[in-house]
Amino acid sequence: MRKVFLCIISLTATLILCVTANAATRTPGQIVRDKSFQNALLSRIQQYIVSADSSHYTLDNYFLSFGDAWTDGKTTFLDFTVGVDMTPPPSQWNNSPEGNYLFSIAIDGYLNGGDLSTVKDSNIYFSMSASDIIQLSPFPDANAGQGMTFKVANITKLDSFGIAPPNIRHYIEKTGGGYQVSYDDLKFPDPNMPKFNYGSDYKPLFINGYLMQSDVKTVNDRTLVPIRAIVEGLGGNISWDDKTRKVTINKDGVVIEMTIGSTTVKVNGQTKATDVAPNIYNDYTYLPVRFVSENLGASVSWNTTADTMLVQQVQGNVFVDQYDPAMPYQPEDTAVKRVKAAMNQNFKFFKAANENKSLPGLDLPSIYQLIQKNIDNTKVVGEISRYYVIQSVRTFYYDKYSGTFFYPGSEGGGPTWVSMYLYGDFWVFTKGYFAD
Repeated sequence: MRKVFLCIISLTATLILCVTANAATRTPGQIVRDKSFQNALLSRIQQYIVSADSSHYTLDNYFLSFGDAWTDGKTTFLDFTVGVDMTPPPSQWNNSPEGNYLFSIAIDGYLNGGDLSTVKDSNIYFSMSASDIIQLSPFPDANAGQGMTFKVANITKLDSFGIAPPNIRHYIEKTGGGYQVSYDDLKFPDPNMPKFNYGSDYKPLFINGYLMQSDVKTVNDRTLVPIRAIVEGLGGNISWDDKTRKVTINKDGVVIEMTIGSTTVKVNGQTKATDVAPNIYNDYTYLPVRFVSENLGASVSWNTTADTMLVQQVQGNVFVDQYDPAMPYQPEDTAVKRVKAAMNQNFKFFKAANENKSLPGLDLPSIYQLIQKNIDNTKVVGEISRYYVIQSVRTFYYDKYSGTFFYPGSEGGGPTWVSMYLYGDFWVFTKGYFAD
């Protein structure tokens, strides 16, 4: 199953390890790292982005973020996101200050040593997905044709580059004795979007930046997660033997065999032991997250410090990350610059929205001065997994790989504990801010 989410993100171009352009055979990962390939992609799509949005936006800072390579058995495709910083003119102040375009490109010719510079003449497709069916629409320019779509089924993922953008939309809300998680947009909710309810012991699980639909459990001070959440989240496969109650995990040549109720495990035939046995809870098979993740090449972070958790007011956050360390990430100064720019843009909108309102008892010049001071003092104050913790007008959590950032707290939309920063969100500057 393959799921791709459109999201609003921003990265900056950074130096990436290059490979020889005339190599006889390349892997998708080598193509991703080839600087000439990246430049050709940017050149290829730049004209379309300008033509599509120039009437509404001033465009700045293009970037590329690669997701997965996949095939339908005939053609190999590579997913990539082109992100653009957008500065709306005053007449468009309610539009998003950022945008992105999710594409796929057929890379068979490049895998077999083709000239990477010819990517500008290749077919590039808008990529949208539903379940295991990928719907591709031809790149909308004069050479690609208009109004054509086709679908590709029986998808097989070949490679994952570990920097796919996190969930486009989600928020976590405290409700009575538990928590409700929605993968919807809090500001413009969809009544048909499902919501997931968890108890008071809810522990959010993030895998490569995605908030998973999972109920994490703690047994003997060890964290267990549903098998499908962890294995499929890392791109592996699972098989189940009902007779022996054995779970077999296979990923990139690593085979892990675990039996329900047993702490004896085999990894590529070698016997190992776990601190806690896999077990079944509410008809779901749970596995120890650290043992499975680390044997599949992923790192695990467990955070319970209230002032540094991405999702606060819960018992802890669990982060599982697996990505190619050679892939680029944004340095701290870039992250600070991005957050500061977004806050300055929002500040302009905020003042415009309040300039004709009557706000008795509020010293607006002093308030504006305080807000601007906080924006000017934006800085990184820590790191959690793949996130920078950035203090500005409030605390943000900034994904150093995708450029997406989140904010926790309850201002604006009820008791919301974490939400993605979207649409130049005005809730950053609600009246609750003034009371702080």
